[in-house]
Amino acid sequence: MFGMPTPSFQLTVDVKFEKDLPNGPYGEVNPNGSATVYVPPKSTYQDVQTAILDAWKESRKGMAKAFGSHTEEWSIGTFKCKGGGVDLEKPAVEGSHNVELIYKVRLCICTVM
Repeated sequence: MFGMPTPSFQLTVDVKFEKDLPNGPYGEVNPNGSATVYVPPKSTYQDVQTAILDAWKESRKGMAKAFGSHTEEWSIGTFKCKGGGVDLEKPAVEGSHNVELIYKVRLCICTVM
């Protein structure tokens, strides 16, 4: 039996180090499939991954409401820098990264009586 392909989305992420983050790491997602995340210097790729996912989920809030009752679960599949995979435990580097976002959508089918 053949499995369904995993739905995914490619995102180009520019990682920038910022010392002044009074509200913690954050990101900005653009509709063209790119994003910028701001993390403290010496952050690991795990920290960057968290900032990417938080920014992506925040950017989807309006769209999620437009589609009614459902939930979205997002994770990162591949995370590359300069053509190779990153180690989430290692210190991140500034610059362009390629990320594969994987998602699952759960629809809520409700019956009103």
